[in-house]
Amino acid sequence: MAIGVATDQFRESSMPEEFGKTGGNWDEAGWLVPIEWRRLGQPFSPKTHIEIIRDLLPNGYSPIDAKGNGNQKCYLAKISDSLAFELIAIAESDNQNLSIELDSIEVEISADQVEKGILGSNIGETEKEQLIKARIGQGLFRQNVMAIESKCRVTGVGETSFLVASHIKPWRDADNQERLDGNNGLLLSPHVDKLFDGGWITFTSEGEMLLADPSLNQLIQAWGIDPKVNVGRFTKKQANYLEYHRNEIFEGTT
Repeated sequence: MAIGVATDQFRESSMPEEFGKTGGNWDEAGWLVPIEWRRLGQPFSPKTHIEIIRDLLPNGYSPIDAKGNGNQKCYLAKISDSLAFELIAIAESDNQNLSIELDSIEVEISADQVEKGILGSNIGETEKEQLIKARIGQGLFRQNVMAIESKCRVTGVGETSFLVASHIKPWRDADNQERLDGNNGLLLSPHVDKLFDGGWITFTSEGEMLLADPSLNQLIQAWGIDPKVNVGRFTKKQANYLEYHRNEIFEGTT
C-alpha cells in the first residue's frame, strides 16, 4: 500500500510496455500523471475502518463498497478531500511523520514549478543561475547571508563550510530580489535548518526560539540545545522576513 503525490500536470503518453498483454484492452495513446509514491511501512485495511469512512465514500464508482470490500471493476476512482484526509489520518496512526513527508513532497513540487518559471523567463542567464543556486543556499545568496551572519545562532558553530544558508521566507514564496537578499537568510547547522525549514521552530524579532510542539523539547535537548535559548536580536529587515516565517511557515501558534 502506498500514498502518492502528483508531481506535475498530466500529459499525453504512449501505453507503458509494462502493461504487456493486459494492454490489449487499452488504446495505445493515453494520459500519464507522474506520481511520487511513499510506500507505507505499516499498511492498513480500509475494511477495518469502514465504520469511519463509509459515509465518506462516493456514491458512484467507489473504490470500495459499503462493507469495505474492494470494487474489482474500479481501477481509478475520485474521492472527496474529506475521505482523503481521513485515510491519511488512519495511515499516519501507524506510520509516523507521513504527513510531514507528503508536505515535503508538495513543497518541492511547488519550488520545482517556480524554478521552471525562472528558467523560461526573459531575465539574463547570469541572474537565472544565481536564482537557481539560491534555492539550495549557494552562490550569491550564500555570500550575501555570510556578509550578515557569521555562525549558527542556535548551536554557535562558526565553521561556515558546515552550515546551511537557509531562506527565512522560503525561496518558492519569495520574489527574485528576496531570493538573493542576505537579510532573508540565516546560517544554520543542518539539523537546525531541518526544523526551521519545516516550520517546527521559528524565532521572534528579539531572538526567542519558538517550538511548534512541546514534544520537540526532548529532541532539542538531546542535541544539547537549550529550548529556551535566545539567539540574539535580529535586524529590522531580518525581522520582517521572520514575521512571514512565523505567520506562514511555523506549524505552531504565536
